Amino acid sequence: MHHLSLPKCILTVVLFVFLCVPQASGQTTEVVDPITTALDRKINTFFQALTSKTAIPQEAFEKLLTGSHLATPAKAKAVEAMVTQANLFNQKYGTYVEHERVAVNRIGRDLIRLTYLYKAKKSPVVWRFTFYRPTQTAVWRVIGVKFNTKLDNIETDS
Repeated sequence: MHHLSLPKCILTVVLFVFLCVPQASGQTTEVVDPITTALDRKINTFFQALTSKTAIPQEAFEKLLTGSHLATPAKAKAVEAMVTQANLFNQKYGTYVEHERVAVNRIGRDLIRLTYLYKAKKSPVVWRFTFYRPTQTAVWRVIGVKFNTKLDNIETDS
């Protein structure tokens, strides 16, 4: 029968714990997804344009929706309603503080929904951006933009 000496036994247990047991430090390893990173940059640019001191929400939405079916005349009223609401953000929710991506939902290979928390002095606003590409080589386009103040189920609510 093979017996480990006490120092070797302790070393084996320490290595096992270190290699096999999740660390309790609260740190998680996040895999960097180049697609999500690129879409995140697009949303960051949108929020910068929407919240700058010289912000013109109409222009921020136009840039975000370039190439999207949402930029067509048929969707103009819906987009104009979002612009009108965005113009009232400071009044309703207070001045912009920052934004944070809080969820990424990938549905298959070609549909992604990104959820952000727009943090303002009085209240946060939940924004959801849906991107789609019809083929693996196509450009990602915005096919949906929604925002509200419903914080329940923020990561799963549609």
